[in-house]
Amino acid sequence: MDTLTKYNLQRSLGYRMTYVARLNERRFEGLIAEHDLSRLAWCVLCALEYEDLSRPSDIADFIGVDRAAISRVIGQMESKGLITRRLISGDARARAIEITALGRERLAGGTAAAADNAEHLRAQLTVEEYAALDAIMTKLMKGDGSPLKGL
Repeated sequence: MDTLTKYNLQRSLGYRMTYVARLNERRFEGLIAEHDLSRLAWCVLCALEYEDLSRPSDIADFIGVDRAAISRVIGQMESKGLITRRLISGDARARAIEITALGRERLAGGTAAAADNAEHLRAQLTVEEYAALDAIMTKLMKGDGSPLKGL
């Protein structure tokens, strides 16, 4: 009979990375909720405004979520007046997403919240620790074939 080696879940790297990510997400979600945005909606607005993306599939790939999640959030965002959808000429099924003035206003508030959240994380590390963590995260993401831009 095989004996199981005790596994210390809370000391494992994956668990701790996930835990820290969740702490970061919860803090950020609390900050952007003040601007009536979810984290995913803010990411969509960033993709539209800062990355010049307009197709839902491109936005999903950029953010790193599935197309069903993007479809749901786009519907919610459209009903709130943050975005509009328009037909793409030459393709009766394809839609392009555009940010509205209200979307830009909320994006500005969300971006300020993101900067505040990023500073909160940076403040917990020395300059050297932050640089090392950034390099390590970049290396780990590239090693998994991350499609994220700018790495």
